[in-house]
Amino acid sequence: MPIRFRCIGCRQLLSIGRRKAGAEIQCPKCGRLQRVPSQEEAGAALAAEAAARSQPSPPMPSGIFIFDEEPEDDAWTGTGTASSSTSVVSGVVGVGSAPPASGEGFPPTSPLGPHFASSTKELIWISRRRLYWEAVLIFLVGIGGFGLGYWLGWADNPARSRPVEPEQPTGPIFVEGRLFYRPKPLDVKPDEGAVAIFLPADRIPEERFVTIGLRPQDPPLEPSHPTLQAISRFGGAYARTDAEGNFLVQLPAPGEYYMCLISRRARSSQPDMAEPVLVEMKKYFPEPKNLIDQAKFHWTRLTVRPGMPPIEHDFDR
Repeated sequence: MPIRFRCIGCRQLLSIGRRKAGAEIQCPKCGRLQRVPSQEEAGAALAAEAAARSQPSPPMPSGIFIFDEEPEDDAWTGTGTASSSTSVVSGVVGVGSAPPASGEGFPPTSPLGPHFASSTKELIWISRRRLYWEAVLIFLVGIGGFGLGYWLGWADNPARSRPVEPEQPTGPIFVEGRLFYRPKPLDVKPDEGAVAIFLPADRIPEERFVTIGLRPQDPPLEPSHPTLQAISRFGGAYARTDAEGNFLVQLPAPGEYYMCLISRRARSSQPDMAEPVLVEMKKYFPEPKNLIDQAKFHWTRLTVRPGMPPIEHDFDR
């Protein structure tokens, strides 16, 4: 009767004559060198295998196991390929130094008992080093996502992207300037006694202002003069330049004003008064031409604001 036994390498069932007992043979399937067992040894091994198969199999284990080092071979997987998937499988979670090559070493009551080799398909083995690196990667991705979200929210914030305009003061504001004229083309001199008048552009006075006394050739008026008081109550200002051609007025608040500058020195035989200018000036003065007389003048609308530079005007330029 031939000797029947399993190859210690591939577990292929082999059959050989009894006279070969104790001889060295090579497995025809995997080529593994091994000794042929005796008839008694082979029979006992097959009987133990049959008895083990007749016992009910424990539940197949499943879960994630963490090990410190990568296995040197993948025979323990039962399929020829080591699994390092990171998908989560509910079940047993274990920690070890390395994936075992078989079910040996586990207590009989453990789910990783004698049937470990045939049930490891349900197990996921993860290197501890890989687990640490993936945890660090997840942490960095989370921090990067938080930073990107914060930056996008900050950049798209309409309150931040819209420039904040400084609050405009509502109190009095001072306006200064300097006026010049040219007795000769290359000779610039300060226009002493010239007139600077500022009038609010957003309203019209109930009574227009008398021009007598406001002209540069008129004697200077006292601050208590009714015309100057009326201009002040209206929200405007009146001033004459000093010997250096400088003037300084105080207005009640920033805003839009009409500015009228009239020279004391620069004269013109035919003052240039355009029709739109004449119409605007008539809102404040009954006879604008009497105010200007033969002097050169400058009428314009001006936005008065804090921090504005001094006004400079050359009547003969």
